[in-house]
Amino acid sequence: KEFQKWQSLPVKIESEERQKAMHEEAMRDARKNMQKIQYEWDKAVLERAKLVIKHKKLTDKIREAHLALIEAKIWLIEANSDVEGLKERNASIMGQLEEERRNVQATTE
Repeated sequence: KEFQKWQSLPVKIESEERQKAMHEEAMRDARKNMQKIQYEWDKAVLERAKLVIKHKKLTDKIREAHLALIEAKIWLIEANSDVEGLKERNASIMGQLEEERRNVQATTE
């Protein structure tokens, strides 16, 4: 019986070595897959960072445009106020001119 154990030992060793080789191959494949996944993850993180930067730039442009719009609205309000002031001033001048015309007409008649 002992002799049979010794005789079967090379077969067992060969079987164990094949299993070891299969496990090592599986580990290499798993490492490759992990590296691929890590590479894809890194690419996704980099792409996300690029998109965040692009989003910030676009947000800055929107903010600048919004500020320009607010400034333009303020200018419009000021311009409308100036126009109203000029109309009032012009109305009194026009009134004086009309009165002068009437005076001239009255004196010429």
